[in-house]
Amino acid sequence: MKKIGVLLPSSKAYPKLSKEFIAGLTLNLPKDFEIKVEGIGFGENKEVIKNAIQKLVYQENISILTGILGHKDLDDICEFVSNLDEVMIFSNLGASTPLNLNKWSNIYCNSFQLNKSTYLLGNLFTEEKFEKIGISTCYNDAGYAFHRILETAFKKEEKLEFAGHFITPLYPRKNEAELMLSFIKEAKPDAIFCSHNGVFAQEHADFLRQNKVTSKDIPMYMNPFSIDEKVLQKSPKIFDGVKCVSSWFPELNNKENKSFTKNYLNKFDNKPSIFSLLGFENSILIQDFLKDSLNSDINLKGPRGLLKFNRDTSRTDFDHYLWNLNYENDNYKISLEKKLNQDKKSDNHFFAMLPKVSGWSNAYLCH
Repeated sequence: MKKIGVLLPSSKAYPKLSKEFIAGLTLNLPKDFEIKVEGIGFGENKEVIKNAIQKLVYQENISILTGILGHKDLDDICEFVSNLDEVMIFSNLGASTPLNLNKWSNIYCNSFQLNKSTYLLGNLFTEEKFEKIGISTCYNDAGYAFHRILETAFKKEEKLEFAGHFITPLYPRKNEAELMLSFIKEAKPDAIFCSHNGVFAQEHADFLRQNKVTSKDIPMYMNPFSIDEKVLQKSPKIFDGVKCVSSWFPELNNKENKSFTKNYLNKFDNKPSIFSLLGFENSILIQDFLKDSLNSDINLKGPRGLLKFNRDTSRTDFDHYLWNLNYENDNYKISLEKKLNQDKKSDNHFFAMLPKVSGWSNAYLCH
């Protein structure tokens, strides 16, 4: 019996985060695998995480570690695991600048890469000849690295700049919707990048509805947590015409993703989430590693495409896409518009950004 140690954070905003990760992980595991789970709080306390790791290693005699980790003290945690001579294939959402893992031979990351999507969106803005980009975000998302990453992409084009930032405070003002509309009118951006999650995403949708602002008035680009399924169900028509950057939606049209979404729906009676996706991909990588072939030339494929760790960064990397959201027949339909351009030069520029912890210490979405 092979044992997998799983480190999982908690989230009031996404209470099913851990459950869905485990569902994705176990969907693809043979019967000779057993999982052992340890909670790590909001993912900001390295001592809590280290204690959870020690328990899994010493008491459960695990074969490999996985789970979802944040960015705070990640280098220290990786060093701790490496010194124990354990292997860890972890995931994150990619809300901070990426840590290069190649100094550890036994640490790997399979990220959802919100950071890479944001960076490539910045490249797209330059291709579209935009000059002024507005930012609309919430108190929570403002504490992560999305805007710094976008700014890094902007620096390659002298004409492109921020028109301004509209950040909704933790406790919105009574006239918050009016203030948002005033910001749009005064800043006059060519497009707006929106980044929200959880209750803040619904709050943002309510402001848009009150202001009657749509993507027909001004192009809006969002990350997938700004338009999750719960928000869309409560917000008919509001997001019609919105564009989203992401490496994955359940609608991604390839054989592996169709199989994954079908099997997940049949077993759990729900569409897979981003957390389910990460768990499922990690199970493929874990099984391959335990066959001693992770660094071989075998081509593994998952829902997002080729599953392979970059030898220079010890991270997976995927194509990223621009998606369209359209409201048709009283429902939203998500469709792929195009693949975002990325090349080796772009990758080098992206990974040249040194990880910098500023703002919140919690793992993204864990609040």
